[in-house]
Amino acid sequence: MRRKIANVIFSVFFLGSYRRRAVGGTLGVLLGILPIGHSAWIAGLVLSLIFRLNLLVVYVGICLSLLYSLFVVAAYRLGLDRFFSSPDDVALHIITGTLFLLLCYLAFRLIYRDVHIRNLPNDRKMFVFHDRGKRWTFLKRTSLILGILSLVSLTVFGISLYDHPIVTPFLKDSTSESPIQPVRQKLDPSEKQKPQFDGVAGQENQKDIKTYAYYVPWDSKGWFDLNTLGHIKDIDVLIPEWYSINSDLELDIKQDNTVDQLAKKHHVEIIPRLNNFAGEDWDGSAIRRMLASPQKQNALIRQLHQDVKKQGYAGINIYFEKVRAQDKKRLTQFMKELSSVFHRDGLKVIHSVPVHNPAYDYKTLSEYADYLDIMLYEEHDEEGEPGPIASFNWVKESLENLPVPASKRIISLGTYGYDWIVGSSSSAEPLTFNQVMMLSDRHDLNVEWDQASSNPYLRYKKGNNEHIVWFLDAPAFFNQLRVVHQYGAKGIAFWRLGSEDKAIWDLLDGDKNAVSKMLQVSNPIPEYEGQGEILYVTERSKAGSRSIMQGSGNWIEHVDYQSPSAPLQVRRYGKVGEKKIALTFDDGPDSTYTPQILDILKAHNVKASFYITGKNGVLNHDLVERLYKEGHEVGNHTYSHPHLGQIHPILVQLQLHSTQRLFQAFTDHTMTTFRPPYQVESEPQTLDEIRAMERGRLNNYTMISKNIETFDWQNPPSSQITDRVMKQLNLGHIVLLHDSGGDRSATVKALPVIIEKLKAEGYQFVTASELTGKTRDQIMPPIQPEEKIYMPFVKAVYTVWGLIQHSFTFLIYTGIGIGFVRVAFLMYFSFRQRIKFKRRVQWLNRGAELLHFNPMVSVVIAAYNEEKVINKTIHSVLESRYAPLEVIIVNDGSTDETEAVIKKEFAGNPQVRVITQPNSGKTAAINRGYRFAEGEIIVSIDADTLIAKNTIPLLVRHFQDERVAAVSGNVKVGNITNLITLWQHVEYITGFNLERRAFDDLNCIPVVPGAIGAWRKKAVEEVGYFKHDTLAEDTDITITLLRHGYKVEFEVLALAYTEAPEDLKSLIKQRTRWIYGTLQCLWKHRGALFSRKQKALGFISLPNMWIFQYGVQTFSLFVDLLCILSLFTEHALTTMMFYAAFLLFDLMAAYFAFQLEKESPKPLIWLFIQRFVYRQLMSYVVLRSFFFAFKEVSVGWNKVIRNGHVQLDKATPVKKMG
Repeated sequence: MRRKIANVIFSVFFLGSYRRRAVGGTLGVLLGILPIGHSAWIAGLVLSLIFRLNLLVVYVGICLSLLYSLFVVAAYRLGLDRFFSSPDDVALHIITGTLFLLLCYLAFRLIYRDVHIRNLPNDRKMFVFHDRGKRWTFLKRTSLILGILSLVSLTVFGISLYDHPIVTPFLKDSTSESPIQPVRQKLDPSEKQKPQFDGVAGQENQKDIKTYAYYVPWDSKGWFDLNTLGHIKDIDVLIPEWYSINSDLELDIKQDNTVDQLAKKHHVEIIPRLNNFAGEDWDGSAIRRMLASPQKQNALIRQLHQDVKKQGYAGINIYFEKVRAQDKKRLTQFMKELSSVFHRDGLKVIHSVPVHNPAYDYKTLSEYADYLDIMLYEEHDEEGEPGPIASFNWVKESLENLPVPASKRIISLGTYGYDWIVGSSSSAEPLTFNQVMMLSDRHDLNVEWDQASSNPYLRYKKGNNEHIVWFLDAPAFFNQLRVVHQYGAKGIAFWRLGSEDKAIWDLLDGDKNAVSKMLQVSNPIPEYEGQGEILYVTERSKAGSRSIMQGSGNWIEHVDYQSPSAPLQVRRYGKVGEKKIALTFDDGPDSTYTPQILDILKAHNVKASFYITGKNGVLNHDLVERLYKEGHEVGNHTYSHPHLGQIHPILVQLQLHSTQRLFQAFTDHTMTTFRPPYQVESEPQTLDEIRAMERGRLNNYTMISKNIETFDWQNPPSSQITDRVMKQLNLGHIVLLHDSGGDRSATVKALPVIIEKLKAEGYQFVTASELTGKTRDQIMPPIQPEEKIYMPFVKAVYTVWGLIQHSFTFLIYTGIGIGFVRVAFLMYFSFRQRIKFKRRVQWLNRGAELLHFNPMVSVVIAAYNEEKVINKTIHSVLESRYAPLEVIIVNDGSTDETEAVIKKEFAGNPQVRVITQPNSGKTAAINRGYRFAEGEIIVSIDADTLIAKNTIPLLVRHFQDERVAAVSGNVKVGNITNLITLWQHVEYITGFNLERRAFDDLNCIPVVPGAIGAWRKKAVEEVGYFKHDTLAEDTDITITLLRHGYKVEFEVLALAYTEAPEDLKSLIKQRTRWIYGTLQCLWKHRGALFSRKQKALGFISLPNMWIFQYGVQTFSLFVDLLCILSLFTEHALTTMMFYAAFLLFDLMAAYFAFQLEKESPKPLIWLFIQRFVYRQLMSYVVLRSFFFAFKEVSVGWNKVIRNGHVQLDKATPVKKMG
C-alpha cells in the first residue's frame, strides 16, 4: 500500500509525454480562469493525482491564467466591443475563454515538445542524476514560462503603482460661489499725507535691542510660530496672556505648561501679561472697581507676585483696556505699588500702553515701571472709521512726541489687519496676514500699497456692502522698524505671534538681505475652518510674490503684490451634537489581535474604522477581506508606516498606492480615507505633519484624525485605556486604538468594557466617516472598470509576496527550533554513547585476549599525484602497533612522481605494494586495491592522512562482532595553519565527530569517511564493492551496508590527521564534491527513507541529512538575512532573544563536543563567526549542487592540491578520550 501511494505521489512529478504536459498546462489555465479563487490550487493537485498529470505543469497553467484578463480586454477593444456591452459580459468570456484555452494548448505543445536525446558515454549513463536532456529542457522551458509570466506580472503591477488609483473624495468643497466682487479702484492719493521720510536717517538695528513677542493661548498659530517654525530661538522675551482679572477682582490663571517648558528650554525670559479681558469683552468696570479699592489692589498684587515668583518668571506685563481718564492717578498709584513689590525680588515690570491716550501718565509711569511698552498701532481701531492701522507719519509723530526716554521704551508694532464695512457702525473684523492673503487669493482681490500711509489695503464688495481691509505687512514693518531705531528703544515687540507676515523675522534678526527675501511671500501656517476630526484640504498652500521699490535712503516707497500667497486651507468635519463615537484601529491587520477585535465588535454589533498598513495586509489579506465583508470602514495607513512628511513625494505615492492596490485587489473597492502614521491630531502642529496631510490630499484622500487618545501603544493596563476614553469624551468623537504593532492584549481586554460603558451612557457607535453623514459606498466605492485589468496581477503579486514572507518567517523560527532539537539530540546521544563506549571497550579488549583476535589487515591507499604526502602517510601506517599488516598503494595514473618516490623510499619492503593503473577514478582504484588485498579487514585511508600508532588495532578490535561491517575512525584536521583550517577544525569536532558519536549509539552512522575507516572485506564483496554512480562512494557503501543489516561503529580513539583545504577555492571544490556526492547517495537510497526495516537509518539519519545538510542549508542564507532585517521591525526583540538563545545553546554544545574530544576550547572564540560564514558558504555549495543535479553537470573529483602540512600529534594517541 505504501508503495502504491508513493507511486501515485511520484507520478505527479513524472514528465510524461509532451502531449500530457500540454493537457496538464491547459487544465491549469482552465482552473485559473474559473471563479473558484484559491481552490484552483487544491483542484489542480487533486486532478493531477487522478489523471497522473505533472503537477508543476498544472500549476504553471494556473499562473498563466493571469494573462487572461489582458486577453479579454485586448479582444474587446480590438473589435468585440461591437457585439458585447462590456468586458464583463458572460458570453464574451465564454468565447474568449475557449479561444484562450486553445491557444494555450498549442503553445504548451510547442514549448514542451521533446528534444533530441543526447548520446552519453557509457560511464556517464550509470551516474545518479544522469539525464538525456529531457529533464533539463523541461525545467528550462518551464522556468522560461514562469520567468516571462513573472516579468509581465511585475510590470503590470509596477504600472498599477505608477498609475494613480481613481480615488474620488467623498467630501467636496461645499463653498458656494463667492458673492464677493473685487473693487479695482484705488484710493485717491493726497500729497499732504505722503510719508515724511525726510529727516529720518533710518539707522541699522541697534545691537543691544531685545525682541519681545506676544503669545495668546486662544490661537494655536502662536504655538506653531514658536515651536514648529522654531521662532522661540529668535526672541529674547515671551509675553503670554496667562493672567486676567475676573468679575470678583481675583486672579484667573490659564498657564500653558507646554509653552512654559519650551521657553525655559531655550532660555527665553517669560513675562506673562495681566489683562482685564473677561468672557467675550474687555471688563472696564472691573478695572474701575479694582483701582477704587486699595484692599483689592493689594490682594491682587500679592497673588500675582506669589505666582510669578513661584513659576520662576522674569516679571509681569500689565495691559488694561477701557481705562477712564479720571482713573489716571489711581492707575499710576497701582503701578507704583505693584512695581515696588516686584522690584524687591528683582522682578521686572512692563506696562503696555497705547499712544495719545489721556488715561495714562506716560512720564510718571515710566519712572515706576522698568519699561513702557508703547503700542504703535490702532491708529484706526475696530470700533472706529476705516483707515491705516499704523501710518508711517503717525508712527513717526508718536515717537517724536512721546514723553518716555528711549531707555524706558519697548516699541510694539502691529502685524495684523481689520476688515471694515464702509459706512457701517459695526465693528471691523480682525484678520491675520494669512487670512488677508487667503481672501485675496480666493476672490482675486488686488492688494494695493497706499503711498500716503505706507500701509497696504484691499477693497471688495459683498452684496450691497463695500469692504476695505487695511493691514500691516513686512514692508510696512520695515519702514516702521527703521523709525524706531532712529528714535531709540530698548526692545521691539509685535502684536502678535501667529498673525504676522513671516518676512518680519528676517528684519528682527537684522538680516541684511531681508528686503530681497520679502519678494517671496509664504504662509506656512494652515488655516482651518469648521470643527471636527475629519480633515479635508480644500486648497493647497502656494507662495506669492511682490516687487518692492526703494527710494532715497532705502525707504520702501512702493510695493506691488504680483500674486498673493495662500496658506494650506483645511475644512474640518465631524463635530456633531449627538452622542456619537467612532472606534478606530491603526497598524493592522494582525493575525493575533485583529480577529479577536473583530469577534468582539461582531458580538456587540459595533462597526469600526480600521487603518491598515500594506505590509500587514499582504501577510493577512484574508483579514482585509473580512474587515470589508463584516461592514467595517477601511482606510489607508501607508504600506510600511513611514512618516509621510519626511520622505520624498514619490515614495509617498508609492506608500499610498501600494496599500490602495492591495485593498482593491482583495475587496474590489477603493479606500478614500487615510491616516498618516505618527500624525493623528485634528490640528497638525509640525511642518512634517502638515506636509503629510497635504500629500495625502494630493492623492485625493481625506484625513481621519482623532481627539480621544488612549496611548494603548505604550502597553498600559486595560483599565487605564478605558479610563482615558471615558475622560476625553468631551474632546471629540473619534477614539484611537491599535490592533497591531506590538502586544495589544490590553486593548483587546479593554474593548468590550469601553463598548459597554459607552452604550450605558447612551452613545451610538459609528464609523469615522459616518460622522459626515456619508454612506459606506461613498466612503469605499467599487473600483472603476478601467482599473480592473490590474487586479489579477496585483492580487497574484501580493499573494506570492505574502506567501514568501510567511514561508521565511516559518523558516526562521522552525529552523532555529529544530536546530535546538538537533543539538539537544546530538548532545544526549553523544553523552550516552560515551558511557556505552567505555563498556564496549572493556568487552572488546577482553574478547581480543580470549579469542586471540588478530586478523590480517590490508591498508589500501588510492593515490593520484600525491608525491608530496604519500611517503609520510605510508610511514605512519608502518609505524602502527599492529601485525600482520600490508600496505597497498593503487597509483591511479598519477602524472607526477608518486610511484617513483614510493619505490625509492620503500624498495625491498615486503609490506608495501604499489599497483599502477590508468587513471580510472578513486572508486576504481579502491576496488582494485580491495581485490588485491589479502587481509580479512581492510583499512582505507586517504593519501594525505597520517594515523596514530594505535589507530589500526583500535579499529580492528570492533570486528570481533560478525555483525560489524565497518568502523569509522576519528578524523582530525592535521594542518591548522590559518583561519580557514582552524574553522574546519571546529567543524570536524562540533559537526562530524559529534554526529558520529550520537549515531554510533543508534547504529545509523551514514558515512565512514575515506580519510580513515575499516571494512570487513567479505561484507564489501557481498554488496558489490564501491559503486561508480556517485561521487561519495564512502557514503554510498556505508548506507548500503546498513540497509543489508550490518552494523557500523565509531572508534573514538582511532585518530587520523587529514589535510584540510587551506584556501577558500579549494574548500569550495572539496565541499561541492562532498555535498553533490551525498545528494546522489540520498537520492539513490531514497527507498530507505522512513523505512521500517532500518528504523534508525530511515527515521533519524537520512531525515537528518535531508533536513540539515540540504533543507536548512538551502535557506540559511535567507534566514540570516531575514533575522538581520527583523531587527528593524517590531519583532526585533523576540527574534534577537530567540537567535541569541540558540547561539548560546550552540556554544554550549560545541564546548561539550570539545570536552568529549579533550581538545582546547580556545578555537570556540571564533564559533559565532565561523557558524555565520560557514552557513553562507554551505548555502552556496548546496544550491550549486542542486543546480548540477538538475542540469546533470559533470562534477569531477576536483582534487585538492596537497601542501604536505599535516603534522601528527604524538601526544594524542595516549590521551584518554570518549
